[in-house]
This record gives sequence, structure tokens and C-alpha cells, in this order.
Amino acid sequence: MTNKNKQRGIGRWLLHIVAGLLGLLVILLIGTTLNATIRDGRIQNAPLPDGSQLVDIGGRNIHVYRQGTAHEGPAVVFVGCFGCNSAVWQAVQPDITQFARTIAFDPAGYAWSDPGPTLTPQTMADDLYATLTALNEDEIILVGFSAGMLPIYDFYTRYGSEFEVEALVSLEGSILDEIEGEWYQPENPLGLSEGMMNFLIATGVARPAAKQFQGPMPDTIKNVAYYELVSESAQTRKSLRTWASQYSQANHDAVQRLLNNAVMPTDVTVVVLQTEDILDASDALPGYEELTQNYAQLSVDWYQTWVEAAAPGSRLVIVPDSTHFIMFDQPQIVIDAVHEVILSKVR
Repeated sequence: MTNKNKQRGIGRWLLHIVAGLLGLLVILLIGTTLNATIRDGRIQNAPLPDGSQLVDIGGRNIHVYRQGTAHEGPAVVFVGCFGCNSAVWQAVQPDITQFARTIAFDPAGYAWSDPGPTLTPQTMADDLYATLTALNEDEIILVGFSAGMLPIYDFYTRYGSEFEVEALVSLEGSILDEIEGEWYQPENPLGLSEGMMNFLIATGVARPAAKQFQGPMPDTIKNVAYYELVSESAQTRKSLRTWASQYSQANHDAVQRLLNNAVMPTDVTVVVLQTEDILDASDALPGYEELTQNYAQLSVDWYQTWVEAAAPGSRLVIVPDSTHFIMFDQPQIVIDAVHEVILSKVR
């Protein structure tokens, strides 16, 4: 056999290998897509947990987990971060429900909430307003975690006068400073293009990664069944698309508008829970070390200024032995803070 024939034979052999690998890849993608479709349908069509409620806000449903409805007084409304659903409150909501009416709010696209406009502070605030109005809730305490304070600031600015807002409780919440906008760039922290992210979500490839990203269930969770069910819903394509939308140009611009227009709320009681090791940037994402350190220092000053300027009863609580997720690491401190606010309002 001549060298030319050998080269042709090797070339055909390589083509067969490449074609076989591509075929396997196509089969794999078909399998992951079908699996994602089946799982999504099973989760979205499952009966709602006891206490869950779909609230019609005008052609779309918003899911809330509403507990302790027999209690009078203000409703405690939990608002999570851009990537959070109502599962994150299940280390504290069950106990707070013992003395207050509670509502864990799922933004559009999360859990059983229908998809809506691009996730931004303003759209979340609009949906929260429509939801609370439909539920006839007019006396509330707003509890926000991390970026969940951004829609709370917007809600309080635009809709606060229509409610009796008794207090704002911030768990490591976002601050109204220009540095806040640096967290919300129009590209995701994974470095993937929008097209690639959509492809991975649509084919179901992103599902196992999302499960891994969630990590194990915290051992402080009290409502285990609800937490597991809602956490599984976070792996659906609907929820993954909502998660990815927080890194859109639309949200980047919306956060900037909020930072330019919102003011520090000072005519309401404010309780800020801040971790003791906020200045420790050792666990910062690669490339975010300097921003994390600068942000932490500004946060310390901003929180202190806020509580000093706010209504009587406002305070800053330093939480020991906790990560950013205070409600998981030190749930009793969160429960006590909310309880103290409610007691102060009924004395």
C-alpha cells in the first residue's frame, strides 16, 4: 500500500471516529433535552404544597408560600435575592409563623410563578405590589436578603405610601451606593455568552450544574419537604432562564437607575443584620477580591449611617459565626429580630 493510500485510510478512519463522536453527542443532547422536558413537566404540574398559593396579578400568577394566616398585625414578607426562591426562608419562616402571618415571595419565573418581564428591582417591586394588593395585605414588615433589598428599596419608594410599612429588616442587604452596580454586569460570572447559556439551559445540560451549585440542604432547614420541592424547581429551564436574566443588560441598566434615583429610607424602623466577618474577602470569587473588600468596607459605614438616621428602634446587629447566608447559619437571630420588631409595634 502506498503512503498516499495509507494517508487516505487514516483520514477515513479519523472521519469515522469524529462522526461517531458527533453522533454520540447528538444522542446525549437529545437524551438530556427529553429528560429536562419530562422533569420540568413533572415539577411544574405537581400539586402545590399546603400553604402555597398562586396569586393572579393580571394575566400572570405569582407564587407565594403563605403561613400563619390566623395571626393579626403586620404580615412578614420575605424577599430573596435575584437568584433566590422561597426555599431560602425555610430555616426561619416556620418559627416566625408561630407569632406572625408570613409570606415568602417567589419572583416571576421562580418556583410556580409564571415567567414575566426581565428580572429587575423594578419588575420585582411591581409584582410584589400587585401580589400584596391582591392578598389585601396593607400592614407589612419587609425582610430582604442580599440583592432582595433592591426591589424593597424600589417598592418602598414608589408604593410605600399605600401600605403601613412597619419596618425593613435587611440580611446582608444591598446598599444604595454606586459600587452596588458593579455586581450586576451584563455578562454572567461563568464567562458564557448569552447564546451558549441559552443552549445549555434548553438542552438540559445546565440542570446537573445547577443542582451542584445549590449545594447540600442546610441542616437548619425546618420545613424539609417544602425546601426540597422548591429547590428541585430551581433546576427547571424556566427558573434557570430567570436566574440567567439577572446578568442581562436590562437588569444592569435597571440597577443603575435605582441607584441614581432611590434614597435611603429613614422614616421607618430599620434592622440590619450584618455578619461579623464581613471584611473577610478570602472566599471572594476569582477576580472579585478587590471589589469584595471595598464593598464590605462601604457596607459597614453605609449600614451604620442608615440605622442612625432611621426611625426610633432602628439598630445594627452584628451576627457572629455566619456566612452571607445568615438565615441558614444563625436563624434564631433572624427570628428574634423580627419578633422584637413586632413586639415593639404592639406595645
